[in-house]
Amino acid sequence: MMGRPVATRRGSREERRAEIVRVAAAVFAQHGYGAATLQEIADRLAVTKTSLYRHVQGKEELLGAIVGEALGDGRAILERYRQAEGPVLERLRGVVADHVRHFVRNLDVTTVYLHEMHRLPTTLRERFDHDGMDYQRSMRDLVQEGRSAGVVRSELDPGLVALQILGSITWMYRWYRPGGRLDPDAIADQLAEVMVNGLAVPQGGTSLGRRPRKRVSGRPPAGALDSAEGAGGARLRRSEVVEVAASVFAARGYGGASLQEIADRLGILKGSLYHYIDAKDDLLLEVVQRTYDGGYSRLRQHVEMPGDVPDRLRNLITDQVMFFVNNVTPTSVYLHESHRLPDAVGTRLRRAGPGYHESIRSLFDEGRRAGTIRADMDPGLAALQVLGSLNWMYRWYHPGGRLMPARIADQLADVVLHGVAAPAEADSTDRTAQ
Repeated sequence: MMGRPVATRRGSREERRAEIVRVAAAVFAQHGYGAATLQEIADRLAVTKTSLYRHVQGKEELLGAIVGEALGDGRAILERYRQAEGPVLERLRGVVADHVRHFVRNLDVTTVYLHEMHRLPTTLRERFDHDGMDYQRSMRDLVQEGRSAGVVRSELDPGLVALQILGSITWMYRWYRPGGRLDPDAIADQLAEVMVNGLAVPQGGTSLGRRPRKRVSGRPPAGALDSAEGAGGARLRRSEVVEVAASVFAARGYGGASLQEIADRLGILKGSLYHYIDAKDDLLLEVVQRTYDGGYSRLRQHVEMPGDVPDRLRNLITDQVMFFVNNVTPTSVYLHESHRLPDAVGTRLRRAGPGYHESIRSLFDEGRRAGTIRADMDPGLAALQVLGSLNWMYRWYHPGGRLMPARIADQLADVVLHGVAAPAEADSTDRTAQ
């Protein structure tokens, strides 16, 4: 049955294009940009595929429109609060909460922007990257305004704060589902409350000093994933294959990577790779599994160790930052490409994946019972906020950048702990700092 043509009545063309973009976002979010087709977009609109070309030239233009909409909407929210009058902390609270609410209302658009923008042509992608940097700078400037006004703690780096805010919000695309346990307003309120509390100079004007980080006995060295490989030429060779595969996946994306390039980098014939694997999926699975196992085993040590919850949380966060810094390439592949695994394998990993979230949630819950973590805070959401701040590093961290890894780790942990601390714990820490 032939679909109806796209309406082109005067005054409706822009509205119809916006509808096409929204449907395209839903299709791209569901299937991925590479697998999505104009035919499915046309079918969902109940129009002919040919009639779509009256409005767009192809998938690439639609992706550009989606990315532009996501960036434009986010910047509009931020600029509204930057230009508004009123206390800086309340404006920061509004920025975080309104971003969350906008995200929830535009889940498909935001998801496609975050996960598919790299597929745009270089020139267009670089333009959007520039817009994204302007967006981060605007967030940084709002935080700096708070420092200048004496309401945001002076020891915090505003640029890193901006990235932590954006990470805690944007990582929602990996876990938020409509109709879940928490409604959007509850999510927005808690994320904003924790972040603002984490940045604010405590009442009375004395900033909470950083609590000394307690070194944990038995803590594993922050080495690379391959450090545990035993002797034996074949095993070490397989480790090398996996390491090179990770670097190719990170550079090209899993879809754009080829076994031929992996073989070329190893200096072997492509056929020789099949001594180690049956298919490219095997390499992705091993990169993902090694990364998950390496990070999770370290996390569990801090969760299971006795001691005060705030100290264990601080050590957990700083250790996870250092694990990422020492494993940038495989961790980036794990976070960005694991969804490309075959369904059966992906389902098994997703069942294991909540171990990270549940472990951190249990630590927050323990702190609530002990009175060191705020009782009015949802521990599951707090765990997701921590994971967002940590996992988002793969989108912005570059070795040799302005901030040293230890500085990044200390501040990410510091903001979280100030944000979630029970009032009595904050007062005690404040007196200790003095």
